Amino acid sequence: MHFYTLKIKMFGDFSLEYNNKKVSDYDNRSKKVWILLAYLVYYRHKAIPKEEIINLLWHNEKKFSDTNNLLKAVFHRLRKFLENLDLTLSKELISLNKGYFKWNHDIPLELDIEEFENLCNSGLNTQNSSARLSFFLKAIEIYNGRFLSKINADFKLLSVSSFFHNLYVRISQQTILLLEHEKKYYDACVICKKGCELDPYNEFFYQHLMKNMVYTDSASDITSVYYNMERLFETSLGTKPSLESINIFHLATNKNDNKINSKDIFSAIEIKDIDGCFFCNYDTFQAIHRFIACSISRSNALAYIAVLSIKDIYGNYLSYHSLCSCNEQIESLLKTHLRKSDTVFRYNKSQYILLLLHGTQYNCSKALDRIIYLYKRSYPRSPAVLSYSLNEVNPII
Repeated sequence: MHFYTLKIKMFGDFSLEYNNKKVSDYDNRSKKVWILLAYLVYYRHKAIPKEEIINLLWHNEKKFSDTNNLLKAVFHRLRKFLENLDLTLSKELISLNKGYFKWNHDIPLELDIEEFENLCNSGLNTQNSSARLSFFLKAIEIYNGRFLSKINADFKLLSVSSFFHNLYVRISQQTILLLEHEKKYYDACVICKKGCELDPYNEFFYQHLMKNMVYTDSASDITSVYYNMERLFETSLGTKPSLESINIFHLATNKNDNKINSKDIFSAIEIKDIDGCFFCNYDTFQAIHRFIACSISRSNALAYIAVLSIKDIYGNYLSYHSLCSCNEQIESLLKTHLRKSDTVFRYNKSQYILLLLHGTQYNCSKALDRIIYLYKRSYPRSPAVLSYSLNEVNPII
């Protein structure tokens, strides 16, 4: 008999807790162990043939002749890892018998995804608005990020992640409307802020956050919310917020014009510490380029434009699939190793335009050479070869 309940969380960080001991996917670098465990947890109600697990763990790699032994090794590592919770639990939780993995249902289990889905369904199926709100608030509290956020890109539970996230967005939007109907504007702001964090490109959360802030005397914060959204959309998507969001922003700030003083304005536009260079869209890059070209004509300072190109070793452009991973890697290096005063615009999937300030041509070349060197060292198996051309910015007189 087991006297303790095994508590498993799969939203955000993947973690297990038993008898006040806890392990999470921060604690072990073996991704295959965590993928195996996650798969067995999610499909715990059926016996899983080992061939299914072998295909799960090694489907992207060449077929090994000893996959059975490799699977046994991963399963052994999983059991050793579970010993951090309890020795008996590690032996009894999962069994491998006659070629099938089976979950031990005699061990009491609390699973966040199960509780979340039950609460959502209870809320969606009731006609009582107060009961619905209560169910939804409890469900939202449980949802702490996408399902298996660290490992779900590596195996076939991606559709599960989308299902749970779409369900979270659906009940969050309904919750906000229910709270607004009851004039609980502060509570609505809390749900909106969580939505902005977990679904940052969904304008619904920003729009209703600005609307509700009108009733919470947060006039200066409305401005910050809108411009943070605008900056995120421009740098990440190359787009601007919708006309509806713009209109809501203007209406919300107009209602509070009489409450805004100069101190609020200075606080709202104050530049906080920034991390790395500035990524922007084409229009913003053009505006900055023009401003710098005008400035250097008076200050005799120097500025340079660089074009960073991505090709393969034969000088051909990479496939779309290869470029997607390369773009993420390159942008991370640019963010880390360029100056905060530098500006970057992705011209297309294969080229970036960089505006480099406060340096000589030699210094700019050295900075770009360093980025190319670091890329080769950090990603030796990448098919991408980086190159650049560098020109001085012509001043506008």
